[in-house]
Amino acid sequence: RAAEGQLFGYESLQPGLCFQGEVQFDNSVHEALQKKVLDAIKGTLRLGRSRSAQYGRVTCAIQTTAMPQQLTDLQGRLVLWLQADMACSRDGVPVFSPTLADLGLNCKGTLDVGASFIRCRSYAPYNGHRRLPDIERQVICAGSVLIYTLESVPSDQDRLTIAQGLGDWRESGLGQVLANP
Repeated sequence: RAAEGQLFGYESLQPGLCFQGEVQFDNSVHEALQKKVLDAIKGTLRLGRSRSAQYGRVTCAIQTTAMPQQLTDLQGRLVLWLQADMACSRDGVPVFSPTLADLGLNCKGTLDVGASFIRCRSYAPYNGHRRLPDIERQVICAGSVLIYTLESVPSDQDRLTIAQGLGDWRESGLGQVLANP
């Protein structure tokens, strides 16, 4: 008979699934370091728990395709469709109806709350290295749509900012948006 608390089961993803992700580097990261990072994640990897029980073997392939943000047909408004959760703050306080300045954009405009679709949640991601939850994050959920009525046209710097992601914790994948999809 197994000791109390020693029985457990496995949960896993089906074999053969394909996922796509994105790796971004700031301009300040040297090209040699970028290549080193990409080489480290390329090929066969072991992910997750129970790797010794033949779980978690994946193959990672690198594709270098640029997906530029096209801000055409603005017609006086900017539509941001959140592809990932987005955390915005003003003076250290979470914001759920962010202004363009809260997003780090220089163009002028106001959020059209009536036309926007905003859902929020909070969570504390688990830090496997420390074996503790990290600080709680209060975010606008992926799938939300923020619609701004523009007073000025976004600059090239604004376009670059949107392409790199908006808000806090972008290094964790937050803040990815499509502009005027």
